[in-house]
Order: sequence, then C-alpha cells, then structure tokens
Amino acid sequence: MSAPNAPPDFTASGSPATIIEFLYYAVNSILFYRGVYESEDFRAVNKYEQDLVLIRDGEVTQFLDRFFKQVEEWLSRKLIHRVILVIVSKDTGKTLERWVFNLEPYDGPANLDKIQHKIQATLKQLKATIPIFPDIKEPTVFNLLAVKKDEPQSSEAPTNEKWVDAHAHAIPAEIRDQTAMRGFNTGDSKLDTNVVYIDQ
Repeated sequence: MSAPNAPPDFTASGSPATIIEFLYYAVNSILFYRGVYESEDFRAVNKYEQDLVLIRDGEVTQFLDRFFKQVEEWLSRKLIHRVILVIVSKDTGKTLERWVFNLEPYDGPANLDKIQHKIQATLKQLKATIPIFPDIKEPTVFNLLAVKKDEPQSSEAPTNEKWVDAHAHAIPAEIRDQTAMRGFNTGDSKLDTNVVYIDQ
C-alpha cells in the first residue's frame, strides 16, 4: 500500500495494471472537479503529458489503494466487468452521479504508445466534459463499486471477507440524463465510460 501523499507505484505491465492506473487518475480527477473535496486537498502531478491531481488525504489514499489493488486482482482473473464511482449527497444519501467504467474482452493488437495516447485523450475529454454537468451545491461523499460478471463463477467468484455487497446507487430513469465518453483498449480488454447524473 502506498504511503499517504505518495503517488501509487504502478510499475506492473499488462492490461489490468494499465486499466487500474487510468482508473486511479480518473477517479482522483472526478473527485477534484466535482468538488467532493476542497481543491487544497489535492496536489498536482504530471502524467500522460498533462497536469492531473491526486488526493492528499491519507485515509482516502489508503482506501483507493486498497480498492484498486483488489480490483486489479479481480480483473486479472476476469471476474468483474464494471467499476462504478458514485457521488452521493452527504445529508440525504441521494445518488447524484454514477460514473460507470465498463470493461469488456477485446481481441486486438496492443501498442503501448497508442494506448498511452488514447488514455491521455480520454482523460482530457473527461476534464473537458465535466463542466456540462449540473453544479453540485451540497456536501457529498463517494463510494466505489466493483460489479462481478453475471455468469456463475463457482469458487472463483470475487468474494472476500473485507468486501460486501453494496447498494447499486441507481438513479431513476425519469430524473436522469447520461453522457458517453470515449474509451480505449489494451489489447485484451476494452474500457469505455458512461456518466449518469440527475437532470436538474
């Protein structure tokens, strides 16, 4: 587990590690731009040839490290197909946004330079798209969900005594809108992003 305020050490190679690295920076960016934490709670880093942010708070960093370490293991075993970041009203518990990262098998060539370029473009689009969403004018908290595949996995199901079934945090269709973003592939996996939010 990374020390508080230190960037995670993503040195492993392969599709799961690449996806986890993207998700880590994407989640930090969303928490920053959606105001889940104050701007001074983040520090600037340079990654993918652009300025990004990482949360300073040690407890949040430890939570993210623990979550993504487990998700990387599940991804490598092909046990999950979706990671969801939910932003929830701190006062009412109402789900305000669902950032859905879909993961699908992909059979294609893996070119590291192209993958890095696509990740860079995806993060730029994420930052550029956020201003179109309604302002969040109340205190919020967040949670991260990993969604297992529907097919039976017998003893290979992603279970762990430290992880429990969670609320889906669905937003009713009659009050929601959604936006799809570009994705990328890593040779054996494809990731795309869909944001569901309350249409105020």
